[in-house]
Amino acid sequence: MDLVCVAVLARAPGFAASSATILVAGRGLPGDGLQGPAARDGKLRAATNRVDRVLEKWLVFRFDPPAEALDDEGISGPGDSGGPALIDRGKARRAVVGVSSAQDDHGTGKEGRYGVDEYYVRAAAYRDWITSTIAEPAPSKR
Repeated sequence: MDLVCVAVLARAPGFAASSATILVAGRGLPGDGLQGPAARDGKLRAATNRVDRVLEKWLVFRFDPPAEALDDEGISGPGDSGGPALIDRGKARRAVVGVSSAQDDHGTGKEGRYGVDEYYVRAAAYRDWITSTIAEPAPSKR
């Protein structure tokens, strides 16, 4: 799977609307929704999911069981924090709309299982800071 040809920061706060399909990727722990995380193998994996809620600073999506899930549905695993949530912008372009941050197992203690909610920080909520930071000149080499 070609993950990202060109990734850009989503421009509008409402860009990642509820029900949008996103792509998440990382090298964290693999696993499945029945057993949860397994042993680390270092492989890069990607999965899709559907945004369930868009909050001021968060994108939230649930790990649905197979009967309700997208074909390649998944979530981030331990070790994937800081990884991207991307949305398709067409013409082999994807936009960064979120950054992996947290998971809510709703008090079950069963991380990475069906029914958990994933929380990604909305990139658009920090767009001004991100663009001003990357626009600064690189420090001089002395």
